[in-house]
Amino acid sequence: MVQIESVDNLRGALAGAGLGAVLLELLRRLFDAWQKRDARIADQKQQAGKASQDAAYALRTYLERQIDDLRVQVRRLSEDAADRERRLQEFQRREGWVNAAFAEFLGTVAASLPDMPERMQARMQNALDRLRQVSGIG
Repeated sequence: MVQIESVDNLRGALAGAGLGAVLLELLRRLFDAWQKRDARIADQKQQAGKASQDAAYALRTYLERQIDDLRVQVRRLSEDAADRERRLQEFQRREGWVNAAFAEFLGTVAASLPDMPERMQARMQNALDRLRQVSGIG
């Protein structure tokens, strides 16, 4: 009977060793799976960080271009406004010269009326009156 017990003990030991080996293999596989999961999560975080950096760089580049374009447009608008202001001032200066010359012409014609024949005086006076009404020069 000693022999049977030792065989049973041997079987139990082998079964126990097999169970221990299975448990060790199971733990090793679980540990490997956990490490792979951690590595995958770390990789995903790294990729997400890189994607975020890439997107931030692309947005920054886009916004810098937009700012540069706006600066160019503002400079052009400023130059156009300055040019238009110069032209307006030149127009107003010339308008003053024309108005002064026109007023001088009207004065000269009005002063010349007494020297003209009567019929011509009436016509010139009517023309002068119409010019004064149209021009606003009294």
